[in-house]
Amino acid sequence: MKSEGPNNSRLYILLASLSFIIPLSLLYMYNYFLDPIKIGGIEIKKIIPEDDFYTEKVHVVHQDKEIGKDQNVQTKKVLKINEKENQPRKFFSNATRDENEINLQTSLTSNLGGLDSTKQRILLMGDSECGGLCYQLNDYCIQNGHQLVASFVWNSATILNFAYSDTVNKIIEKYKPTYIFIVLGLNELYARDLTKRKQAAQILAKKIEGIPYTWVGPANYVNDRGINQVFYESAEKGSFYLTKKLNLPKGGDNRHPSSKGYRIWMDSLAVWVEKDAKYKIVLTPPVKRNRLYKTKIISLNAARYRGYK
Repeated sequence: MKSEGPNNSRLYILLASLSFIIPLSLLYMYNYFLDPIKIGGIEIKKIIPEDDFYTEKVHVVHQDKEIGKDQNVQTKKVLKINEKENQPRKFFSNATRDENEINLQTSLTSNLGGLDSTKQRILLMGDSECGGLCYQLNDYCIQNGHQLVASFVWNSATILNFAYSDTVNKIIEKYKPTYIFIVLGLNELYARDLTKRKQAAQILAKKIEGIPYTWVGPANYVNDRGINQVFYESAEKGSFYLTKKLNLPKGGDNRHPSSKGYRIWMDSLAVWVEKDAKYKIVLTPPVKRNRLYKTKIISLNAARYRGYK
Protein backbone atom coordinates (compact mmCIF):
# COMPACT_ATOMS: atom_id res chain seq x y z
CA MET A 1 0.00 0.00 0.00
CA LYS A 2 1.42 3.32 -1.06
CA SER A 3 1.76 5.81 1.81
CA GLU A 4 0.73 9.40 1.45
CA GLY A 5 3.54 11.75 0.69
CA PRO A 6 4.24 15.02 2.50
CA ASN A 7 2.69 17.01 -0.38
CA ASN A 8 -0.63 15.19 -0.06
CA SER A 9 -0.69 15.77 3.72
CA ARG A 10 -0.13 19.51 3.24
CA LEU A 11 -2.91 19.63 0.64
CA TYR A 12 -5.38 17.95 3.02
CA ILE A 13 -4.45 20.38 5.81
CA LEU A 14 -4.89 23.36 3.46
CA LEU A 15 -8.30 22.15 2.25
CA ALA A 16 -9.45 21.54 5.83
CA SER A 17 -8.32 25.01 6.87
CA LEU A 18 -10.11 26.64 3.94
CA SER A 19 -13.33 24.79 4.83
CA PHE A 20 -13.34 26.72 8.13
CA ILE A 21 -11.83 30.04 7.02
CA ILE A 22 -14.14 30.67 4.04
CA PRO A 23 -17.48 30.25 5.94
CA LEU A 24 -16.17 32.30 8.86
CA SER A 25 -15.06 35.06 6.50
CA LEU A 26 -18.47 35.10 4.81
CA LEU A 27 -20.22 35.31 8.17
CA TYR A 28 -17.91 38.13 9.24
CA MET A 29 -18.65 40.12 6.07
CA TYR A 30 -22.38 39.41 6.39
CA ASN A 31 -22.31 41.02 9.84
CA TYR A 32 -22.20 44.40 8.10
CA PHE A 33 -25.31 43.84 5.97
CA LEU A 34 -28.92 43.74 7.13
CA ASP A 35 -30.34 42.44 3.84
CA PRO A 36 -30.93 38.67 3.61
CA ILE A 37 -28.61 36.54 1.43
CA LYS A 38 -29.87 33.81 -0.92
CA ILE A 39 -27.70 30.73 -1.63
CA GLY A 40 -29.12 28.05 -3.91
CA GLY A 41 -32.67 29.23 -3.35
CA ILE A 42 -32.23 29.27 0.45
CA GLU A 43 -32.61 32.68 2.12
CA ILE A 44 -30.37 33.40 5.10
CA LYS A 45 -31.68 36.04 7.49
CA LYS A 46 -29.79 37.72 10.29
CA ILE A 47 -31.43 37.97 13.69
CA ILE A 48 -30.67 41.19 15.57
CA PRO A 49 -31.25 40.92 19.34
CA GLU A 50 -33.75 43.48 20.56
CA ASP A 51 -31.53 44.53 23.46
CA ASP A 52 -28.63 45.26 21.08
CA PHE A 53 -30.35 47.45 18.53
CA TYR A 54 -33.83 48.60 17.83
CA THR A 55 -35.88 51.59 16.90
CA GLU A 56 -38.86 51.84 19.20
CA LYS A 57 -41.94 54.06 19.37
CA VAL A 58 -42.37 56.13 22.48
CA HIS A 59 -45.94 57.09 23.27
CA VAL A 60 -46.27 60.72 24.25
CA VAL A 61 -49.39 61.71 26.13
CA HIS A 62 -50.60 65.28 25.65
CA GLN A 63 -52.93 66.25 28.44
CA ASP A 64 -56.23 68.04 28.11
CA LYS A 65 -57.76 70.46 30.57
CA GLU A 66 -59.45 67.61 32.40
CA ILE A 67 -57.87 64.24 33.09
CA GLY A 68 -61.06 62.38 32.26
CA LYS A 69 -61.08 63.50 28.63
CA ASP A 70 -59.62 61.45 25.81
CA GLN A 71 -56.02 62.39 25.20
CA ASN A 72 -54.08 62.67 21.99
CA VAL A 73 -51.24 60.24 21.60
CA GLN A 74 -48.25 60.97 19.40
CA THR A 75 -45.18 58.91 18.67
CA LYS A 76 -41.53 59.74 18.52
CA LYS A 77 -38.72 57.52 17.27
CA VAL A 78 -35.76 56.87 19.52
CA LEU A 79 -32.52 55.47 18.15
CA LYS A 80 -30.84 52.85 20.31
CA ILE A 81 -27.10 53.46 20.59
CA ASN A 82 -24.27 50.99 20.24
CA GLU A 83 -22.76 51.92 23.60
CA LYS A 84 -19.42 50.22 23.00
CA GLU A 85 -18.64 52.60 20.17
CA ASN A 86 -20.86 55.44 21.44
CA GLN A 87 -22.03 55.92 17.86
CA PRO A 88 -25.39 55.20 16.16
CA ARG A 89 -25.45 51.80 14.47
CA LYS A 90 -25.13 52.34 10.71
CA PHE A 91 -28.29 50.74 9.41
CA PHE A 92 -29.07 53.14 6.57
CA SER A 93 -27.81 52.53 3.07
CA ASN A 94 -24.66 54.44 2.15
CA ALA A 95 -26.63 56.67 -0.22
CA THR A 96 -29.14 57.88 2.37
CA ARG A 97 -27.49 57.25 5.75
CA ASP A 98 -26.13 60.74 6.42
CA GLU A 99 -29.34 62.50 5.41
CA ASN A 100 -31.50 60.20 7.53
CA GLU A 101 -29.26 60.54 10.56
CA ILE A 102 -29.37 64.33 10.27
CA ASN A 103 -33.16 64.31 9.91
CA LEU A 104 -33.52 62.04 12.93
CA GLN A 105 -31.30 64.22 15.10
CA THR A 106 -33.18 67.30 13.95
CA SER A 107 -36.51 65.73 14.90
CA LEU A 108 -35.19 64.92 18.36
CA THR A 109 -33.80 68.37 19.09
CA SER A 110 -36.18 70.70 17.28
CA ASN A 111 -38.89 72.86 18.84
CA LEU A 112 -36.69 73.84 21.77
CA GLY A 113 -37.81 77.47 21.66
CA GLY A 114 -39.04 78.84 24.96
CA LEU A 115 -37.29 76.23 27.08
CA ASP A 116 -35.25 77.12 30.13
CA SER A 117 -31.75 76.21 28.97
CA THR A 118 -30.30 76.69 32.46
CA LYS A 119 -28.35 73.75 33.80
CA GLN A 120 -30.56 72.47 36.61
CA ARG A 121 -29.95 70.91 40.01
CA ILE A 122 -32.54 68.14 39.82
CA LEU A 123 -34.04 66.26 42.76
CA LEU A 124 -36.05 63.10 42.09
CA MET A 125 -38.29 61.89 44.89
CA GLY A 126 -41.14 59.47 45.30
CA ASP A 127 -42.10 55.87 45.96
CA SER A 128 -40.40 52.73 44.65
CA GLU A 129 -41.11 53.58 41.00
CA CYS A 130 -38.69 56.48 41.15
CA GLY A 131 -36.08 53.92 42.22
CA GLY A 132 -36.25 52.53 38.69
CA LEU A 133 -36.74 55.84 36.92
CA CYS A 134 -33.66 57.46 38.49
CA TYR A 135 -31.22 55.58 36.24
CA GLN A 136 -32.97 56.79 33.10
CA LEU A 137 -33.14 60.34 34.43
CA ASN A 138 -29.42 60.12 35.17
CA ASP A 139 -28.73 59.54 31.45
CA TYR A 140 -30.77 62.63 30.56
CA CYS A 141 -29.03 64.77 33.15
CA ILE A 142 -25.57 63.81 31.91
CA GLN A 143 -26.59 64.41 28.30
CA ASN A 144 -27.98 67.89 29.00
CA GLY A 145 -25.53 69.16 31.60
CA HIS A 146 -27.98 68.95 34.52
CA GLN A 147 -26.91 67.66 37.92
CA LEU A 148 -29.03 64.96 39.52
CA VAL A 149 -28.28 66.00 43.10
CA ALA A 150 -30.17 63.16 44.80
CA SER A 151 -32.79 60.45 44.35
CA PHE A 152 -35.06 60.12 47.38
CA VAL A 153 -36.76 56.70 47.19
CA TRP A 154 -39.36 56.10 49.90
CA ASN A 155 -40.50 52.52 49.36
CA SER A 156 -44.14 51.70 50.19
CA ALA A 157 -44.79 55.39 50.83
CA THR A 158 -47.92 57.37 49.98
CA ILE A 159 -48.73 61.05 49.76
CA LEU A 160 -49.34 60.98 53.54
CA ASN A 161 -45.67 60.23 54.25
CA PHE A 162 -44.44 63.01 52.00
CA ALA A 163 -46.95 65.52 53.30
CA TYR A 164 -46.85 65.00 57.05
CA SER A 165 -43.16 64.32 57.66
CA ASP A 166 -40.42 66.93 57.65
CA THR A 167 -38.14 64.64 55.62
CA VAL A 168 -38.93 66.39 52.34
CA ASN A 169 -38.16 69.79 53.87
CA LYS A 170 -34.78 68.58 55.15
CA ILE A 171 -33.79 67.05 51.81
CA ILE A 172 -34.75 70.20 49.89
CA GLU A 173 -32.83 72.33 52.37
CA LYS A 174 -29.74 70.12 52.08
CA TYR A 175 -29.61 69.63 48.29
CA LYS A 176 -31.12 72.95 47.16
CA PRO A 177 -32.68 71.70 43.91
CA THR A 178 -33.72 74.09 41.16
CA TYR A 179 -36.09 71.49 39.65
CA ILE A 180 -37.97 68.58 41.23
CA PHE A 181 -39.54 65.43 39.79
CA ILE A 182 -42.12 63.80 42.09
CA VAL A 183 -43.25 60.22 41.35
CA LEU A 184 -46.13 59.09 43.56
CA GLY A 185 -49.32 57.04 43.61
CA LEU A 186 -48.40 53.39 43.13
CA ASN A 187 -49.27 52.46 46.71
CA GLU A 188 -52.63 54.23 46.77
CA LEU A 189 -54.30 53.12 43.56
CA TYR A 190 -57.13 51.61 45.58
CA ALA A 191 -57.40 54.48 48.07
CA ARG A 192 -60.96 55.61 48.73
CA ASP A 193 -60.26 58.36 51.26
CA LEU A 194 -59.62 60.84 48.47
CA THR A 195 -60.51 63.93 50.50
CA LYS A 196 -57.81 63.02 53.00
CA ARG A 197 -55.34 62.33 50.18
CA LYS A 198 -56.12 65.64 48.52
CA GLN A 199 -55.46 67.55 51.73
CA ALA A 200 -52.10 65.80 51.97
CA ALA A 201 -51.29 66.47 48.30
CA GLN A 202 -51.99 70.16 48.78
CA ILE A 203 -49.62 70.22 51.76
CA LEU A 204 -46.86 68.66 49.66
CA ALA A 205 -47.53 71.14 46.84
CA LYS A 206 -47.16 73.94 49.38
CA LYS A 207 -43.83 72.54 50.58
CA ILE A 208 -42.29 72.75 47.12
CA GLU A 209 -43.94 76.01 46.14
CA GLY A 210 -41.46 78.35 44.48
CA ILE A 211 -39.39 75.51 42.99
CA PRO A 212 -40.20 74.46 39.40
CA TYR A 213 -41.41 70.87 39.37
CA THR A 214 -43.16 68.12 37.46
CA TRP A 215 -45.46 65.81 39.40
CA VAL A 216 -45.54 62.38 37.76
CA GLY A 217 -48.48 60.04 38.21
CA PRO A 218 -47.90 56.32 38.79
CA ALA A 219 -47.39 53.75 36.07
CA ASN A 220 -50.47 51.88 37.18
CA TYR A 221 -51.50 48.69 35.44
CA VAL A 222 -54.95 48.70 37.06
CA ASN A 223 -57.54 51.45 37.16
CA ASP A 224 -57.08 53.72 40.14
CA ARG A 225 -60.02 55.04 42.14
CA GLY A 226 -59.18 58.68 41.71
CA ILE A 227 -55.65 59.26 43.03
CA ASN A 228 -54.45 60.58 39.66
CA GLN A 229 -57.28 63.10 39.64
CA VAL A 230 -56.35 64.16 43.18
CA PHE A 231 -52.72 64.80 42.21
CA TYR A 232 -53.75 66.56 39.02
CA GLU A 233 -55.98 68.97 40.94
CA SER A 234 -53.37 69.55 43.66
CA ALA A 235 -50.37 70.27 41.43
CA GLU A 236 -49.86 73.60 39.70
CA LYS A 237 -51.66 73.82 36.39
CA GLY A 238 -49.49 72.26 33.68
CA SER A 239 -47.27 70.48 36.20
CA PHE A 240 -48.90 67.04 36.42
CA TYR A 241 -47.94 64.26 34.02
CA LEU A 242 -50.43 61.40 33.63
CA THR A 243 -48.52 58.15 33.15
CA LYS A 244 -51.40 55.66 33.18
CA LYS A 245 -52.15 56.13 29.46
CA LEU A 246 -48.72 54.77 28.50
CA ASN A 247 -48.33 51.14 27.49
CA LEU A 248 -45.24 50.25 29.50
CA PRO A 249 -43.78 46.72 29.57
CA LYS A 250 -44.18 45.14 33.00
CA GLY A 251 -41.43 43.93 35.28
CA GLY A 252 -41.37 40.54 36.95
CA ASP A 253 -43.64 41.60 39.83
CA ASN A 254 -46.35 42.89 37.46
CA ARG A 255 -46.52 46.13 39.50
CA HIS A 256 -43.46 48.03 38.33
CA PRO A 257 -42.24 48.62 34.76
CA SER A 258 -39.42 46.55 33.34
CA SER A 259 -36.09 48.20 32.56
CA LYS A 260 -37.34 48.80 29.02
CA GLY A 261 -40.58 50.16 30.46
CA TYR A 262 -38.71 52.68 32.59
CA ARG A 263 -36.79 53.81 29.54
CA ILE A 264 -39.97 54.34 27.49
CA TRP A 265 -41.51 56.15 30.46
CA MET A 266 -38.58 58.55 30.82
CA ASP A 267 -38.40 59.21 27.08
CA SER A 268 -42.09 60.07 26.97
CA LEU A 269 -41.87 62.21 30.11
CA ALA A 270 -38.91 64.13 28.67
CA VAL A 271 -40.86 65.01 25.52
CA TRP A 272 -43.79 66.24 27.60
CA VAL A 273 -41.56 68.37 29.84
CA GLU A 274 -39.99 70.05 26.81
CA LYS A 275 -43.24 70.70 24.96
CA ASP A 276 -46.20 70.86 27.33
CA ALA A 277 -45.09 71.30 30.93
CA LYS A 278 -45.52 74.57 32.78
CA TYR A 279 -41.84 74.43 33.76
CA LYS A 280 -40.00 73.41 30.60
CA ILE A 281 -36.35 72.41 30.75
CA VAL A 282 -34.10 70.98 28.06
CA LEU A 283 -34.19 67.17 28.04
CA THR A 284 -32.63 66.11 24.76
CA PRO A 285 -32.52 62.28 24.42
CA PRO A 286 -29.18 60.84 25.53
CA VAL A 287 -26.84 59.54 22.84
CA LYS A 288 -25.50 57.04 25.36
CA ARG A 289 -27.54 54.95 27.77
CA ASN A 290 -26.81 53.25 31.07
CA ARG A 291 -24.23 55.80 32.13
CA LEU A 292 -22.42 55.36 35.42
CA TYR A 293 -24.75 56.38 38.24
CA LYS A 294 -22.89 58.48 40.81
CA THR A 295 -25.79 60.28 42.49
CA LYS A 296 -26.72 59.63 46.11
CA ILE A 297 -29.81 57.48 46.62
CA ILE A 298 -31.65 58.15 49.88
CA SER A 299 -33.67 55.01 50.57
CA LEU A 300 -36.38 54.69 53.23
CA ASN A 301 -39.13 52.15 53.84
CA ALA A 302 -42.48 53.43 55.06
CA ALA A 303 -43.13 50.11 56.80
CA ARG A 304 -40.23 50.90 59.13
CA TYR A 305 -40.25 54.68 59.09
CA ARG A 306 -43.37 56.57 58.10
CA GLY A 307 -42.02 59.97 59.14
CA TYR A 308 -44.96 61.24 61.19
CA LYS A 309 -47.08 60.25 64.19
